Amino acid sequence: MSAPVVLIRLPEDIERLRRDDPATARRWRMAVREELGGRLRDGWRVTGFRDGGYVLRSPSDR
Repeated sequence: MSAPVVLIRLPEDIERLRRDDPATARRWRMAVREELGGRLRDGWRVTGFRDGGYVLRSPSDR
């Protein structure tokens, strides 16, 4: 069972990461896309942005 609220963190400075290490920036982008997209498809909702990431709430936590 997953937590009712999760934080999907993002790189602190994605623009610098894109410039300095494009391969790592792409891996970050793909990982966030997979995690965020999968949860949204499963009914999770983005409820905010905190501590450098998206806050998501489980559909069972409403």
